[in-house]
Amino acid sequence: KTALRERELRLAKAGSIAEAALQLNGVFEAAQNAAEQYLDSVRAQTGRVDELCSAREAECEARVREMEQKAAALKQQAEEQARTVIQQAEEQAASLLRQAEEQAAAREKEAEQRAQDYWQQVEARLDAFYKEHEELRALLKGGRA
Repeated sequence: KTALRERELRLAKAGSIAEAALQLNGVFEAAQNAAEQYLDSVRAQTGRVDELCSAREAECEARVREMEQKAAALKQQAEEQARTVIQQAEEQAASLLRQAEEQAAAREKEAEQRAQDYWQQVEARLDAFYKEHEELRALLKGGRA
C-alpha cells in the first residue's frame, strides 16, 4: 500500500510538474512573443528616428549651403561697395587736389602781379622824386665825380 501510495503521489507530482512545465512553457512563449513584439517596435521606432534624423541632417546641410551662399554674396557685395567708395574717395581727393593747385597757382599769379605793380609804383615814385629834385640829382652826380 505504501508503495502504491508513493507511486500515486509520484504520478500526481509528475502530473503537476508536467502541468507546471506546460504552463511555464506558455508563460515563456508569451514572454518570448512579447519580447519579440517589443524588439520589433523598438526597431520600427529606431527606423523612424533614423529617417527623421536623416531628414533633419539634410535640412541642416541645405541651410548651411544656403547660408554660405548668402555669406559669399554679402561678402562680394561689400567688396564691390568698398571698391566704389574707395574709387569715389580717390576721385574726390584728386578733384580737391586739382582745386587746391589751381587756387595756389591763382594766388601765386596774383601775388606776382601785386609785387610787379608795387615795384612799378615804387619806380614811378622814384622817377617822380628824381624829376622833382633835379638839383639833388645834379648834386648826386657831382658828388661822384
